Amino acid sequence: MIRAKDGAALAKVKYELDLKHAEREDREKRNECEEEEYNDRKMQANREDKWNGLHRIHMMWESTKIPIARAKGERIFAEHFDAD
Repeated sequence: MIRAKDGAALAKVKYELDLKHAEREDREKRNECEEEEYNDRKMQANREDKWNGLHRIHMMWESTKIPIARAKGERIFAEHFDAD
């Protein structure tokens, strides 16, 4: 038979184990959230890098249009220039 003193000690041990388990679950959940946020930031940075690379290629291509047109003897009109 379990005595009252032993029952209180068992209840305390059970409470401490439940508390540790809850803390571990919170920590795991927080780590998952942090990992998801990290992956989202990483994907966003990759998209930005890809966009910057495409923009740079586009600008290099744009910069060759006018010299090529001049070399061919074509007339340059205002619509050849970006309206930035």
